[in-house]
Amino acid sequence: MKYFLLSLILAFTCSYASANRIYTVCDGDWNNAVIWQGGTIPAAGDSIYIVHNVELTADLLLNDNFLSIDSASEVCGLYTLTVDGGSYVVVDGTFKLQTVNLNDFMIVNGTVFMNQLVLNGYLVINGAVVVGWNGVCNPPVTTCVPPSSAFLASSTTLCVGECVNFTDLSQNTPTGWSWQFSGSTTPTSTDQNPQNICYSTPGIYDVTLIATNSIGSDSLMMTQYIIVNDSSSNTISDTSCSSYVSPSGNYNWTSSGTYTDILVNAMGCDSILTIDLIVLSTYATLIDTFCQSYVSPSGNYSWTSSGTYMDTVPNSAGCDSIITVNLTSLSSAATLNEAVCESYTSPSGNYTWSSAGTYMDTILNTAGCDSVITITLIILENSSSINEFACGTYTVPSGDETYTVTGTYLDTISNSFGCDSLITVNLTIANSNSSFIVDTLCGTYSFPSGGTTSLSGTYLDTVENTAGCDSVITFSLTIYPFTSAGFTGLDEVYCIDDIGITDTLIGIPSGGTFYGPGISGNVFNPFLSGFGTFGISYSFTNEFGCKDSLVQNVTVNSCTGIAEQDFIRNMVIYPNPSEGEFTLEMNLSEIETIEVEITNVLGQKVFQLALASEQGRLVKIIDLGTKPPGVYTVQVKTEKGTINRQLIIQ
Repeated sequence: MKYFLLSLILAFTCSYASANRIYTVCDGDWNNAVIWQGGTIPAAGDSIYIVHNVELTADLLLNDNFLSIDSASEVCGLYTLTVDGGSYVVVDGTFKLQTVNLNDFMIVNGTVFMNQLVLNGYLVINGAVVVGWNGVCNPPVTTCVPPSSAFLASSTTLCVGECVNFTDLSQNTPTGWSWQFSGSTTPTSTDQNPQNICYSTPGIYDVTLIATNSIGSDSLMMTQYIIVNDSSSNTISDTSCSSYVSPSGNYNWTSSGTYTDILVNAMGCDSILTIDLIVLSTYATLIDTFCQSYVSPSGNYSWTSSGTYMDTVPNSAGCDSIITVNLTSLSSAATLNEAVCESYTSPSGNYTWSSAGTYMDTILNTAGCDSVITITLIILENSSSINEFACGTYTVPSGDETYTVTGTYLDTISNSFGCDSLITVNLTIANSNSSFIVDTLCGTYSFPSGGTTSLSGTYLDTVENTAGCDSVITFSLTIYPFTSAGFTGLDEVYCIDDIGITDTLIGIPSGGTFYGPGISGNVFNPFLSGFGTFGISYSFTNEFGCKDSLVQNVTVNSCTGIAEQDFIRNMVIYPNPSEGEFTLEMNLSEIETIEVEITNVLGQKVFQLALASEQGRLVKIIDLGTKPPGVYTVQVKTEKGTINRQLIIQ
């Protein structure tokens, strides 16, 4: 048979090798000549190549024709296709019809939708043939029109050296563009949207666009479209006492020189301004010494330490004369480090200090100026301040007192030098707090400290508050349970060839919703789900608003034979749901060894049974009455395979 089909395909291929080939050139109606190459609707004997979307508006008769539908194309119409007179059809895309009268040859590599098939020829299916179609097409719009040129520039008024971008706004799907830019440094372009078209010469210029597609072309010239203006320049001379702000306001110059500033002229372009600037301020330097303080030449400042200073007086031009004053102070300085227990008298005898710190004293040096002495004094009978935080109570460092109230307290201890050390304790006492939380939820509640509960009631939990002390929380919890969801009626394996076979699924408890491929309401249809392994879920929300769901996997295969299908459907469990006792029934055509294993939702094995050398009708009553309610998996292994069924115990 394979050799016969190969010979038949070769015969068809050879017979159309020299036929008149006609291609579609755009989307549209089969009977509209404009969509066909050469403007001619195909006739008997032609080789027809559909590479666009085509709508049928009448029955289609193929007589001695070769018809090819491209993988990206669709032919659609609620009409009859008759393949006759030695015709040959190859569908790589999509074909939607009312009826197919196939008297010759058709290969389906894509998808064919129909409501009736009359088969008197040869049909090779490598893709999909769907019997049952709603007859709805999406009529294509005819696109066989030339373009209409249009464009827009990002700017039509420029300055010399500037560039502009162009955007194509042409209609009717052009595929080619030819631009001409008079006066531009880029005179032509074939880009759809040319960028950075620059103009280096002032003037008024035209822009032309020719847009083309497979149908024709259209030309648009925008005369005097681009206006290019020139820049200008000028030179000025000016003076300033100290600083000079440029005419644009962008610069501030403080020294003489030649500078450049840029303004905008009346045409909106750069006006380059050259400025010859003279700054009339002057500069001088003065060196001097002093004992205690020095008054600046302007009388505005009094300086008391060596250094370099700046002063300003008017010069002969009436502008600032800036004087740099380098001063040297003849006064001297020294440093002493002293440690005493109670008090200290300064070297000049003018001061007595009783607390630690850094002090200043003054005596005369050899130049007759002040010698300033910096004294770093340590009082060994010291005092200090500490900040303390405690929960509830606090005991001072000496151990003599314990406090329970926030406040400032004094404590005394002996330091390492044998003197009193007075400690000021800034104390903050923080206390534990409590709070009350009321909550309603489903399932399990997690406490802040990490514990959990699934029971309603009142609970206490302790965490650390923001002050670092205990925070006791009282929880009043209302916890509603989840109602376990399950369902029956779904086999583990189906055959895609079981057209018309459906299973009605029973949700436990009833009133939930089924989801998944091939599901319509509570009915599973393997023909609609397609090949593969899928998850079919049942979701149930109880009267408390708590939601639970169960997912069962189902596999839809292309079954290899009747024996395999019989095995898949050969086992039943009843009653299901049950109260623990149920009946397992199978028909065994051959002597086989049977293994029965039952697991809970955690995968834990709760029952196991082995039956050797069984044949014929097998009926086995199994009692799981001691097991808790829930969803269980019953797995039966035979020499032909394994079957899994869901069992619900109420």
